[in-house]
Amino acid sequence: MLSLLGAWLASLRHVFSFLYWHHVGRALHRALPSVLIVLGCFCAVVGLAFLRIPYISLPIEIGLRSIPPVMAMLFSPFYIPFLIGAVRGQSTVLWADRWSAIRWSCLGYGLILLAIGGLYIVYFEASVECLLWAVAVLCCAVLVSLPCLLSFPVFSAAVVLPPMNTRSVGAVWRHAKRMTLYEFPGLLLVMFCLWPFSYVVYQLAAWLACMKCVPPLCAYALVHGATLLSWQIGWVLFLVYYQQRKRPYMGTE
Repeated sequence: MLSLLGAWLASLRHVFSFLYWHHVGRALHRALPSVLIVLGCFCAVVGLAFLRIPYISLPIEIGLRSIPPVMAMLFSPFYIPFLIGAVRGQSTVLWADRWSAIRWSCLGYGLILLAIGGLYIVYFEASVECLLWAVAVLCCAVLVSLPCLLSFPVFSAAVVLPPMNTRSVGAVWRHAKRMTLYEFPGLLLVMFCLWPFSYVVYQLAAWLACMKCVPPLCAYALVHGATLLSWQIGWVLFLVYYQQRKRPYMGTE
C-alpha cells in the first residue's frame, strides 16, 4: 500500500515537472502543422453544412448536432498518426508503422459510438422493460470489464509505440493494467486537465446562441471545434507522459 501511494505521488510530481512540460512543448511545436490542418479540414466540412448541398449538408449538420466528442472521435484516425510522429520526434509519418494506430482508434472509438448509438435507439424507441434490461446488462458489462476500461488509454498508446507494439496483445494488456494502477493519479490529471478549457468554450457557445449572436449551428461547430483541438492537445500530453513513464512497467509478461 505504501509503495502504491509512493508511486501515485511520484506520478503527480512528474506531471508538474519541468522535464515533462519541456517535452510537451517540443511535441506540440512539431504537431502544430497537423493540428492546424485538421482544424482547417473541420472548418471546410462545417462550411459545407452552410452551403445546403443536397445529400451532403444534412449529414454534416446531423453530425454537428451530435454530442461531443463524436466529431473528435470521427477525425481521430486522421490526426493520431501525426501526433504519434510528433511525440517521437519524427518529421515524417511512416504510414506502414502508423496503421496500427488507425486500426485501434477506429476499433476503440467505433465500439464507443456503437454503444452510444445502441443506447440512444433503446432509450427513444424501445419499451421501458427493454430499457431496464439494457441498463442492467450495460452495468454488468461495465463492472466485469472495468479494469480493461480503465487501462484502455494506456493500452491504446502502448499498442502503437515501441517496444510494446511488437509484443503480444496479452502482454500489452498486462503492461497497461500495471501502469494504470501505479500511475493512475498522473494519468487522470493529464487526461482531464483540458476540461476547464472545454467547459469555458461550451458556456461561451451556449451564451452566444442564447443571445442570438450566432445561429445554433455555429454554436455547435464552435463546441466541436474546441473539442477537436482539446483532444489533439490531450493526446500529445498523454503520449508524452506515457513515453516518459512506461519503462518500469514494460517487463510485465
